[in-house]
Amino acid sequence: MLARSRKSGSPMKRVAEPWNGNHRSSRQLWFQIRNVSRCACSEVDFQCRQSHNAVMCHRFQAKLRLKALVEEFALTQQETLPFPTGDRFPGSDVVAIHLDPDRERQVKLLNWGLLPRWWKPSAKFHSPQSFQRMTFNSRSETIHEKPSFRDAFKQRRALIPVTAFYEGGHFFGLKDHELFALAGLWESWQLGEDKLETCTVVTTAANPLVEQYHPRKRMPVILSGEESYARWLDPDVKDRGRLEDLFIPFEEQLMTCVAESDTVA
Repeated sequence: MLARSRKSGSPMKRVAEPWNGNHRSSRQLWFQIRNVSRCACSEVDFQCRQSHNAVMCHRFQAKLRLKALVEEFALTQQETLPFPTGDRFPGSDVVAIHLDPDRERQVKLLNWGLLPRWWKPSAKFHSPQSFQRMTFNSRSETIHEKPSFRDAFKQRRALIPVTAFYEGGHFFGLKDHELFALAGLWESWQLGEDKLETCTVVTTAANPLVEQYHPRKRMPVILSGEESYARWLDPDVKDRGRLEDLFIPFEEQLMTCVAESDTVA
């Protein structure tokens, strides 16, 4: 739920809940904390978003439809949720799929930019967003050892449904699948009454198609098909080596690439 304090100057508190029909609108689900600087890629800060154009994987499209989500990801939840769709940037809420304690797939909203459970304000990172702007991506090569990601990698992996991701002025999708997933990790953080549920997108080396447009030659880890979904979510798998093949760059022959300028009518 979202709780907005009525006291002047006090922050908004947010907990991303399981998919249900009680949410009112996607705009009311977007995360914002008062009296702290917004994330560099927040929904309302276009100039800051532009500053991320040369770094990592910072934007994707999620043109999601309920029926397609249920079918593609074998969901049992079918309640109506006015989830946020369209372009997603770090600092915005994204739809994610994870396993609940009963190992059922559950859909919830997570704020993009992972906040570890151990995080506390400091002189360097005074607000959640100041830390989250550093963690909206996580490298597949090191997620099992970096303090910010290693616990989430072992216990809280997630699927992030998308229809395309963006790099260097181009949208990349899959030829035979309108909907697919990016590999993600998620965390639940709480300090006093402040609560956040957040996520990161896992990246790998870019394939020959994507590396033409990415200065650091990276791309998100793409998952497509039930076998890869099930393996990534499997809570019994905690050894990175058993998932190594999922980190192989997705085959460029199976992908589409469309210039952003060509998508504008």
